[in-house]
Parts: sequence; structure tokens; C-alpha cells
Amino acid sequence: MTNSVVFAYRHELPGNNQSGNNLPGRPEIFSKLRRRDLDPIVTLHAEDAFTEAGVESITLYGPEERVQALEKFALEEVGVIINRLDRSIKKDLLPNAALLPPMINENETRSLAFHKMRVHSEVLNPLGLAMPTRLINSELDIEEFLDDNSGPSFIVKPDNGTNSKGIIKVSRDDVHGLLNEHPDIAGKHIIQPAYDFTLQFPKDVRPYDSASTDGFEKWNVADQTKEMRIYGFRSPAGIEVFPAARAINNGDQWFFVDPDSLPYKIVEGTAQAISKAAEVSGALALFGTVDYGFGGVGDEEPDWYAIELNARMPYMVGYDKHAGVADVLREHFADQILATAQV
Repeated sequence: MTNSVVFAYRHELPGNNQSGNNLPGRPEIFSKLRRRDLDPIVTLHAEDAFTEAGVESITLYGPEERVQALEKFALEEVGVIINRLDRSIKKDLLPNAALLPPMINENETRSLAFHKMRVHSEVLNPLGLAMPTRLINSELDIEEFLDDNSGPSFIVKPDNGTNSKGIIKVSRDDVHGLLNEHPDIAGKHIIQPAYDFTLQFPKDVRPYDSASTDGFEKWNVADQTKEMRIYGFRSPAGIEVFPAARAINNGDQWFFVDPDSLPYKIVEGTAQAISKAAEVSGALALFGTVDYGFGGVGDEEPDWYAIELNARMPYMVGYDKHAGVADVLREHFADQILATAQV
């Protein structure tokens, strides 16, 4: 086993609890890795940190993340790279790209997850988890989609959008002629039925623990848009999954659920989706999430539907949201890294 684990950042190291940092709890992660005889190190200059002379890095110690400079070391000493650049690593800029160890997540994985239609066609739909989705190339695509799907309104969103940007909700009547009004969306946007995901979760879904009850009762109510996020940690040793829920109300409002109270469909479905995404993208290891909504269209019987698979750089719930859940997630993450480094 190669013991060094590189957390590769693009520029400055984001503060541990800084807004926009999708991986808070870094000191806790590093501590867990050291207990597994792994050496977590940090690079700060994207591809420039990987030179012919070696990898330029720093180490961080303790909750206050004291910095200790390190000499350059050979890439062969690295067992895993954790890509925190918020983009793919440009391997063509690296003098020793052929020596790169496995990444979490690989460039090919990020490319797959960047395109919602690819995720639908290659991952979610074959597993029976997806809501109806179609890429809009022409008016014929819209007309055929309307013929196949009921409901008074539809969602049109960028195929490669993030954070709910660029989403348009369109009535059934107004979908006709949409390309005349927005010709620039052709080949770049997808269309889906506007499912109602404001329903209360099924009664079998329970709070994670007594400390989670108040938040669960506050946010798991009717007329509140909410999602069930299930994390997946796939490595050569297998896959672990774990849930958290969030309401969309002036930002993300996290609340927490008992994993044993969730239906098999979405727990096993997440494991299958994460594994399928790894298979499609040729990845040895993959950290991702599947977000589900519970609802439907009109008077249809409500069900769970996969809204999105995030396999680029999903937010991992922090200790400030729920210390117990945050710690479980980071234990799974550390186990995933260890299993990948052992290959």
C-alpha cells in the first residue's frame, strides 16, 4: 500500500467551515486517515503542484490545521488523489500523468455527472430510478414528450447546470413554441414533468435520533419542497450508503433520518447508481450522492424519483449540522480512501 493521500486544491486552502467549502470537517477526516496509517497531504496550486521534480505539498495538523511545509516527494508515493479543484485535473499539463494514482473522483466520472442526459440514459433510467427526461433538440422532441407525459407543467433546465441555475417552469400550453422564444436552448436543455415534491415523506420514514426530531418535524411537512440525499462511497472493497434530508427554504435546511426507515428501492437504488456510474466512467472509486424526491404528477400515486446524481464534488454534511451523521460520513470516506490506496 502507498500511504500518502493527496487532497488537491486549486489555489488557497478553503477554511474548514468556510461558506462554499463542500468538504468541511477536514481535520476530522485527516485524523481518521492517520488512524488508518495513511498520510494526508495537501497541494494548493492545481496542476502546477505536480512537477517533474516531485509533488509540492504541505501537511496540516490538529483542529487548528497547523501548517508544516514538506519537501517535494515522488508521485509514486501517492496512493490516492482527492480532487478538490472543482473541475477536472488537466492531465495533459502534467509531466508524469502516466504515474497518477486513482482519483476520487476521476475526470471521466466528473464528465459523466456534468451531463444530466448522460446520467439519465446511462445510469438512472436503466435502473428504473429516473423521472421521464428528454434532451430538447427540436420542436418534435417537445411534442413527443408531451404526448408521453401528463401534467399541467414542465421543467426545462440546462443539461450541464448546477445549483438550480437556469431552470424554467413552463405550463403545458406554453411549452409549445418554446424553441421559438428560446432558440439558444436547443441541444443544451432537457425537459421533465414538473413533479410535486412538496409531499410529506411516507410515515415509515423516521428521525435519525431524538436530537433530530425537532428538525424532522419542522421540515418534513406538506407544501415544503424537500429531497432525500443518499451518499454513496464506492471503492474496491464495496459500497456504503448513508442518508440525509434537506428542505429547500432560504437555502438548504438539513434534517436527518433513520437509514433503516427508508425503502429498499432508494437505498439499494443508490448503491446500484453509484456503482453503475463508476462502471460507466471506468472509476476505481467514486464518492457521490443521489437526490430523491417523493411525489408525482396530478393524481398519480406518489413514489420516489431520482432527481439528480452528483458525482463531481457533492457537499458532505458538516459537524455543525449533525455531529453524529457527519462523523459516520467521514468514517465511510476514510474507509473508501484506505480501500482504494490498498489496491
